[in-house]
This record gives sequence, structure tokens and C-alpha cells, in this order.
Amino acid sequence: MDWRVLAAIHPVTRWDGVSDLGSEEFDAVHSFYDPRAPPDRSRVQGYREELARDVVAYPSFDNTFALLLKLLRGFPSKDVDRVVANVLETVVTESPPPHWAILAFDLLRERMGEHPSPRPRWSYSSEKSFSEIEAGNAQDFVREWPDFKQRHGLKPQPIQPPAK
Repeated sequence: MDWRVLAAIHPVTRWDGVSDLGSEEFDAVHSFYDPRAPPDRSRVQGYREELARDVVAYPSFDNTFALLLKLLRGFPSKDVDRVVANVLETVVTESPPPHWAILAFDLLRERMGEHPSPRPRWSYSSEKSFSEIEAGNAQDFVREWPDFKQRHGLKPQPIQPPAK
């Protein structure tokens, strides 16, 4: 097993494994919406079942959660979908919700057969500040979440985040 995958499936070393699986993964939001930047799943293709089991058993509440979901693109798992919905239900009430949750939400939408539109991104030529764009994306997530749950008949339950 590739050491990066082995590291990614353990909560304590998850960041080390996920962050080393490819430099493209560091820019998660950009690469999610950029069709020219397909994720490199070749290193994890044979291990996605293990990664999915780990997401279900030990969901994280940080950037690694969204990055693992990116690695699980195209890998169907109702258990993963359920845990993602539970994690999002837990953090949607935070003010503001964490930025990784917005990406995780769009990845869940994709997993459920939807085609999310690209969210606004900040650039030096943007009329809005980075904070304004992030705040708008967070507001959209909070507004869209109840409709998404209803469309898909989801009844997620908040879960206890791991101790920090």
C-alpha cells in the first residue's frame, strides 16, 4: 500500500497522507471547479474502499474531510454520503460555517447526481474582497442546505466532532 494512502486512512496522520497525494489537492476549491485540473486518483484507485471506510468511521472536521471526498469521487457509498450529510448538519449552524464544508457540500451534491455551478472565487481582479466572497459562499451554503436535504429525502443527525 502506498504510504500516503496508509497515512490518509488514519486520523492522526490523515493530513500528511492527503496533502502528499498530489500538489493539485492543496488547491481543493480551484481544482474542484477547474475541468483542466482532473484529480490524480491513480495512486488511490485500489484503496478507495479503505478510504471510504475511514471517512465513515472517523470523519474529520477540517480540510482533510473535503480532500478525502475529492479522492472518493466516482466511488459510490451510501455510508459515505450519510456521514457527509451528518458532518454538514453539524457544521451548518456555525457562524460562519467552515470553508471546507462548502466544498464538501458541493462534492456531496455531485455524489447525489447534481451538477453544482462553480462558486465565486477571489482573484486580484475581483471587485469583492476575499472575505466578502467567502461570506457569500457560506451564506449560499446555509440557504441551499435545507432544500438539498428535502430534495434527496435526507434526515442527517449532528454528530460529535472529535476532541481537539
